[in-house]
Amino acid sequence: MIKPTILLVDDEIDLLQGTAAAVRHALPRYEVIEATTIEEAEEVVVDLEASGEPLALAVVDHVLGGQTGMCLLEVLRERFPSTPLMLFTGRASPDIEDEARANGVRVMWKPVRLSRLLGEMTDMLETGAVVN
Repeated sequence: MIKPTILLVDDEIDLLQGTAAAVRHALPRYEVIEATTIEEAEEVVVDLEASGEPLALAVVDHVLGGQTGMCLLEVLRERFPSTPLMLFTGRASPDIEDEARANGVRVMWKPVRLSRLLGEMTDMLETGAVVN
């Protein structure tokens, strides 16, 4: 049986790996895929589309090298319109936060307790929350 996928995208490798390990432990029904760049994340998206596997949730950092996570979230919204999306950031402006929320993206600010992040992710998965 194919597990639904949670995509985690962050260029801070230690944070990404720690978060991924916690998500795998807390949400074992899901396949957790990590990406450190928008390009890696786009490859995951192509693979998911080709295989027909579901994308259950995407959590994307705002600052990814020289690019922004909002660009990736827009692509994800087009390709997976019913998938809950989260922008995970420590440096977004209020305008970016407003744009994210207007597009049905939940915003979590770094630093955040891991238990709170996992709680928000679980809530999004259970409710299919697309809009805040």
